[in-house]
Amino acid sequence: MGHSEFGLYTALFSLGYIFASLTDIGLNQFVTKKLASEPTRIKEVFSNIFALKLFMLVLYPFLMSILGWALGYGEREIYFLAVLCFAQALVQLIFFFRANFQANQHFMVDSTASVMDKFILILLVVIMLSQKITIDLFIYARLASLLVTVVVFYIVSIKLFDYIAPKLDPDKLKNLIKQSIPFAIITILYSLNEKVDTVIIDYLSRVSLDVKKHGDAGLYAAAYRFLDASMMYLWTILPIFFAKFAYHLSNTKEKQKLINFGQVVASVPMVFLTVFVYFYGEKLFFQQKNSSPEQIMIMADVLKILFFSAALHGMFAIYSTLLTSTGFEKQVSKMIVGSIIINVIGNFIFIPIYGPIASAWITVASAVFLSMSYVYYTHTKLEVRVPYPIIVRLLIVFALFSGVFYLLTLTALPWFLVTMLAGAFLLIFSYMSGLITLMLSTE
Repeated sequence: MGHSEFGLYTALFSLGYIFASLTDIGLNQFVTKKLASEPTRIKEVFSNIFALKLFMLVLYPFLMSILGWALGYGEREIYFLAVLCFAQALVQLIFFFRANFQANQHFMVDSTASVMDKFILILLVVIMLSQKITIDLFIYARLASLLVTVVVFYIVSIKLFDYIAPKLDPDKLKNLIKQSIPFAIITILYSLNEKVDTVIIDYLSRVSLDVKKHGDAGLYAAAYRFLDASMMYLWTILPIFFAKFAYHLSNTKEKQKLINFGQVVASVPMVFLTVFVYFYGEKLFFQQKNSSPEQIMIMADVLKILFFSAALHGMFAIYSTLLTSTGFEKQVSKMIVGSIIINVIGNFIFIPIYGPIASAWITVASAVFLSMSYVYYTHTKLEVRVPYPIIVRLLIVFALFSGVFYLLTLTALPWFLVTMLAGAFLLIFSYMSGLITLMLSTE
């Protein structure tokens, strides 16, 4: 594809992603929280929100096409933006189905729904790689995978909850939207905070504001996609904890057990990935055969920096889930606003000087701010205690694992054996520190 084409795709995808919350208005998280405590309201909630989602499948791509035209994109880019936004609306529809599964504690179904479109897309990409892959074909493949997933899990919804026809009741829908507004604000802010850096890099490249090299958006995107992929683990398990926290809303003891368990189960896999990327991150760019050594070095450096934010999210995103599921949406929104300010100002100041490396460090800085804010607010405002002893044990395991990984890299062993041996040591350290025992005892 080339870095320019992939950078364009990522910028258009990110632009659509930022505004994708328009197709949701916070309703997905609201549905999970509402139905977890009031499951008998599923017919009223499902019929109204499903009708709204179908309407947004048409309206959202149209509105985003107008925005793309206003931003100066050409016909090809606007067409791709419209298709990508239609796909984003389908993603939100899948999230809506998942919200119902989570609220009714169907977590195996929810987990399957969270990965099915990716699985189909991977199969399609493998087929395309045997021939020739282009941005056009990739966009259509993603759209096809989402359409199949929507159909499958709508049928599953009918099997689980009986057929509920989409039906708009303006008064009931207005009431549902009013209650979901705090979640809508959080969703918009999270989307903006997560994808604004790629949009800024592409914008600065297009207006030629002395960005180090044209195509930096593609280099940054090539690294960021691995962070996105790793975060899928958290975005799969955290909604389960969100539903569980909402289900045990008035039970502090159960929430404490969940936060202890979640602290470990979210952190350990992200620790493994972060350390692997730090030592062998360049191995992930084996497919970049048309990239220069300098471009590979930039992508690898960006990736290694970005994964410090992955480790932070692994350690502390569980506290955001706890706060948003127990009535502190407004406070979390303020924290995200602070993170966005750091992100936007930092990117505009430092990207023209240092390129994508600067954006990676700013992403880490915003993650540090968010993580510390979550912990501080949980510590000062909630009855649930921050499990500091568990965090200390995790940090010790992190340090020991990093040290062992480093020593193994000094041997003549190939990188994959080093990774496997280090992973075994991570499990040993986790067991010796009592983390695995803690997980088993709090399930």
